[in-house]
Amino acid sequence: MKLGDLNKLEGFRGYLCIHGIGNLDDASDAKKVELRNKRDLVDLKLNFLQRTGPMRTEDESKALLEAFEPPPSLVSLEIREYYGAAFSKWMDCLVNLRRLVLNGCPNCKTLPPLGKLPALEILHIELMAKVEKVGPEFLGVELGGDEMEIESCSVSFPKLEELCFQDLDSWEAWSGFSYYPVTVMPSLRFLKISNCSRLRTLPDFMRRTRVQELTIDSCPSLEGSCREGVGEDWSKICHIPNIRIVRIPQADSE
Repeated sequence: MKLGDLNKLEGFRGYLCIHGIGNLDDASDAKKVELRNKRDLVDLKLNFLQRTGPMRTEDESKALLEAFEPPPSLVSLEIREYYGAAFSKWMDCLVNLRRLVLNGCPNCKTLPPLGKLPALEILHIELMAKVEKVGPEFLGVELGGDEMEIESCSVSFPKLEELCFQDLDSWEAWSGFSYYPVTVMPSLRFLKISNCSRLRTLPDFMRRTRVQELTIDSCPSLEGSCREGVGEDWSKICHIPNIRIVRIPQADSE
């Protein structure tokens, strides 16, 4: 089926998966789908994997993503193999989104302000090799001109229950607001950080979360800082009832 043919479907509703977006000639083909007008669409998967032709530039990839703007009714979204350097502004407006997966976005250096999303419950961020820092911008909290006035929400990620970071090879620092009156992730129950070998420490707001299960898998630097009783981050996580740290197996010495 061609993309334009989707508009001929009657009673379209529910789930849609679009593969091979990177093979499209240009964004005009994507605009023919008119996803924003499909009010009954609740589950969308966008796969930008490109198998033929020259590799899309970052600007071309972003233009394609812009053209696939979904309706505000969307509940679940997956974006995979996306080669743009930044995400689209429409992601900030998905007020009904409950589940988001960002997988294989190798050129993105920063994460979008997902803390603005009021209904988001599940968030997986995977295979983003250029992300070095995750900071206040991720929380979606904007400051006034004097950097002391909170202009947007005072609660970041209000309904987030499950958060997973996996295979962020360059990620070194995770920070947030420790001195502003911002509540961060008050509903968080499950946190998993896997194969993030350079991450050294957890944010201070972790002390105030209600996390029930924390898994740290193959993160050698973070493993040391979270060591029970002696690690510099132990005081941030000691209230968590279930902590699982999976260590990288050491190679046998000859």
